Amino acid sequence: MTSESVKPASNLYMGVDVGGTTVNTAVIDESGRVITKEQIDTLAHQGSEAVLDRICASADALIKRVEAEGRLMAIGVALPGIVHMDRGVSLFLTNFPGNWPEVPVAAFFLQRTGLPTYIMNDARAATWGESRFGAGRGAHNMAMLTLGTGIGGGLVINDDLYFGTRGWAGEIGHITVELHGPRCACGNYGCVEALASGPAISAAAMKAIRQGFATKMRDMVSGDLNLVTPEIVASAAEAGDVVALEIMEQTGHYIGTAIAAVLLIFNPELVVIGGGVAKAGRLLFEPIRRVADIRSSLFIEPMGGAKIVPAELGEDAGAIGAAAWAMRKTRVAGPGPTP
Repeated sequence: MTSESVKPASNLYMGVDVGGTTVNTAVIDESGRVITKEQIDTLAHQGSEAVLDRICASADALIKRVEAEGRLMAIGVALPGIVHMDRGVSLFLTNFPGNWPEVPVAAFFLQRTGLPTYIMNDARAATWGESRFGAGRGAHNMAMLTLGTGIGGGLVINDDLYFGTRGWAGEIGHITVELHGPRCACGNYGCVEALASGPAISAAAMKAIRQGFATKMRDMVSGDLNLVTPEIVASAAEAGDVVALEIMEQTGHYIGTAIAAVLLIFNPELVVIGGGVAKAGRLLFEPIRRVADIRSSLFIEPMGGAKIVPAELGEDAGAIGAAAWAMRKTRVAGPGPTP
């Protein structure tokens, strides 16, 4: 065998994106190429230990699957809530039974896999994934919003993920866009999450149906309001339903207002929008861009230049971003177990 025929081992990184319903896991190489991926049910009602045990079993299987591709160096885990990154523990996971206070997630993975493990918020993971390998490639400063059951966010400043003083920077979903608006799950009033998330869109449609507005959404769900989803609203709007169009316009107005605040304070080159609600496409992006442009203008000199674009990585953004963060941390700290 000649030296030319020997393929150098690649450094690989695993990302785990823990969601309320599913867990997405991906292994990437240093170019961001997905080597393999897997999705399992979260089953959060079973408790943190059972959930982590099943995720680690899935991770073990993936580690064996990629042995021929290279050496797995580290693991990144994205969690839907507040985490203490330095300690590797979850502090409060919204919508998870028990909320996972002080769960030693990183230590659990280290013990099971022997690999250094780094945890982070899921929206920040998606932001980092899009920044490195998605729609944000080449942008030195960018913001991201993830639109779904909630509205998450993240900031990249000078090519690095920005966490702020206590690691919570980027909570764009909790910018107040209506001073006397509805109460948000965070306890504040009028947050963009309370007005423009998936549940907020569904609630607006259900209210319109209950009030007797003429809308084809009623027939689309056969009168069963439990079947109303953002996808139903977007489909009706695409078909020209006036009520659904008004809901999408209002949703875009709220999101655009929040983005305008980000543009004025942060002045990024790019704003990336992902998540399930963003699949509405132009119905959402057109009012977002229009309102953000108007509201972010200083009327002395327009802000200009910042593009608002859809995400590229889809449901893999969180897992790819978590893996990319593990890559970054490993390069800084060097290989070896986490403390």
